[in-house]
Amino acid sequence: MDIQLEKLSGRYVLAISGGVDSVSLLDLMVKLNLDTKENIIVAHFDHGIRNDSKKDRILVQDLAKKYGLTFYFEEANLGQKTSEALARKKRYQFLDQIKKRTNSAGIITAHHQDDLIETAILNILRGTNRRGLSSLKNNEEIKRPFLDYDKKTIIEYALKNNLRWIEDSTNKDTKYLRNYLRINVLPKLSQKDRLKMIELIKKNRIINNEIDKIIFSIYQKNFKNNQFSRLWFDSLDYDIQKEFIVFLLLDNKIKDYSSQTIKRLVNSLKTFPNNVIIEISNQNFFKINKDIVTLVNNKK
Repeated sequence: MDIQLEKLSGRYVLAISGGVDSVSLLDLMVKLNLDTKENIIVAHFDHGIRNDSKKDRILVQDLAKKYGLTFYFEEANLGQKTSEALARKKRYQFLDQIKKRTNSAGIITAHHQDDLIETAILNILRGTNRRGLSSLKNNEEIKRPFLDYDKKTIIEYALKNNLRWIEDSTNKDTKYLRNYLRINVLPKLSQKDRLKMIELIKKNRIINNEIDKIIFSIYQKNFKNNQFSRLWFDSLDYDIQKEFIVFLLLDNKIKDYSSQTIKRLVNSLKTFPNNVIIEISNQNFFKINKDIVTLVNNKK
């Protein structure tokens, strides 16, 4: 199956790790945008988890030079015991910084169909909320053009075009649940099983979009001038309360939160007395004054 991608409509930061997926993405994007190569920014984040990770950076830097592209990188030295969640968080912080520095329209990653299935299964095992089943998707800030293509197709493209890449040795370490799924579960799925899983993810995404519209409508009607009624909030179903808080944080550019943070905030808003401060994260907080809850947002 041939890989068909769309031409870039503006400047984008390409997250290139040096693996076969991102190297193939870079090659395709360059070929597709030969007349506007200046719109491609190559960004490489070295987590510092592997002792030999410098080789990845050198490869990506050489590729950027070969294609005549602007290159940025960062060495984080996070260490071998770094969690997958922290590594991902630091990587996206770096990519977002480069996006702002280069005045780019967005970020492009090489996540593919296998990643989509892995992430869905992983989140189900972790007890995901409704968003977890379809958390990997395209949006205004992050584009993932490979989501319709499986790993096999990408490898075939790389081999056909004589591309050079580096295999990350940590991808074989099954102490990480994602790697265990990739090595021991996904290969056992039949094509029929994969298609069923993809269809389930797509249906879930449609349902989530409809729910999001309803919740956002509730949010817009009841969150005015950085305030909402505590009495009104208390009348909502617990699940709706959590959804409302998620929308409030995201809409106000407060992204450093977890599911436990949402539960803590909802329970605090329901049980704390008046005239108190409820900390959210990074000096952002709710201030309760009688029936009014005010968001004090230091992100804006």
